[in-house]
Amino acid sequence: MTRAETQSVVDASSPWVLMVLGLMVALVVACIVVRRVVPGQVVVVVRRGVVQRVHSRGLAWRVPLLERFDAQLALEHDMPVGVRATSRDGVPVLLLVELTIRVPPPEPGDVYVDPWPDAELAAESVLADAVASWTVGGLPGAAAVAVRPLLRPVQSATREHGVESVRLELVELDVPLS
Repeated sequence: MTRAETQSVVDASSPWVLMVLGLMVALVVACIVVRRVVPGQVVVVVRRGVVQRVHSRGLAWRVPLLERFDAQLALEHDMPVGVRATSRDGVPVLLLVELTIRVPPPEPGDVYVDPWPDAELAAESVLADAVASWTVGGLPGAAAVAVRPLLRPVQSATREHGVESVRLELVELDVPLS
């Protein structure tokens, strides 16, 4: 290849160079604008804190710089909830539970706020109140018996924040020895 042929191939105004650059720019823009929706997930497109679109399958799209993607699990999933509280007889207790939750997708036009932090605080409050009603001597029996009845108050508390609690499982119950 002669020097003139090389310069004509590498020339920035060459049609194939412009085509490659155009394809690269299009690919970068597509990566910013489009997102694949994973099975079991919902992608919420939010503009200025308000839900614009909700995508449950396929590809989600957004307007760059004006909108953002927020992914949210659509299926039931387990969330750990831990509570440090004091029993009725004044002993500190650590209660760890696993709460199975489902978060319904928001509707377009709704203000988008992740409901889990507030729902988690409400669940922790219900569990702390339950620990405060137990004594250390009857703690193992009280905890084992109370797990099932605790689900209803936890469901009620989390439902107020838009989270559906499905199951509550006792993971750990600790009382410090000192």
